[in-house]
Amino acid sequence: MSRAVEESNRAMLRARDAMDRAYAEPPDIPAYVVANLVAIKDETRNGGLLTM
Repeated sequence: MSRAVEESNRAMLRARDAMDRAYAEPPDIPAYVVANLVAIKDETRNGGLLTM
């Protein structure tokens, strides 16, 4: 597994863990969007297939 894939997987796991911790509370949509944009930005910087 390449370093980029591993880092992307870790970012997704962090986002999932944050959602699991906050399950009983109203969703914080702006925080999820920011977390996802950071993951996408990292992927594009590392030569991934995602573009924005």
